[in-house]
Amino acid sequence: MRISILIFCFLLFQTFKVNCQKGNYIKKFNPKQNKWFISSGINYNVPLNEFGVNLSYSYELNKHLFVGANITYFPGIREVKDFYGGIFGKYLIQKSERKLTKVFGVYESNKLDLYVIGSLEENWWINNNTTSFIPFLGFGSSRGKKYFKYYAEAKYNTLYNEIWFKSGITMNVPDMKKQKLNHRIKIKDHK
Repeated sequence: MRISILIFCFLLFQTFKVNCQKGNYIKKFNPKQNKWFISSGINYNVPLNEFGVNLSYSYELNKHLFVGANITYFPGIREVKDFYGGIFGKYLIQKSERKLTKVFGVYESNKLDLYVIGSLEENWWINNNTTSFIPFLGFGSSRGKKYFKYYAEAKYNTLYNEIWFKSGITMNVPDMKKQKLNHRIKIKDHK
């Protein structure tokens, strides 16, 4: 479990390090900043009928490939208290087409992003104090703007033959601030 937490904390530190470089990053926007994403959501473990929460960071390597780290906690509403932490890779099969609208230069999407996921996660079963490494395979889809998307995923736990459903939001804070800055500039230009 310590390895998972260290990887997650490293990515968290890298995100803040990139975002805080060169003072106020809204005025001096660094294009590398918009490659970090943070996601939060709710998980549902079908066989155990258990709900959990998750938090993840991801980095865009290229237009189709993302890598990252995530943590998931199942609080044991029914019986099982679990904590998962690990690394994942995500490959976009279909990237949504984005077009620039004339209103404030906002990108709109008319398709879903479709992707496949593979991850290796360390499971700490809190009730029995046991740990194991579990590979997951899955697929997902997302919709929205680059800086704010809704997503839904289905993952298969290959060790315990469990299916998870996961949904939530993904944000890119630097890109969101860049969009707000562009919005302010265009309003000034229209006056």
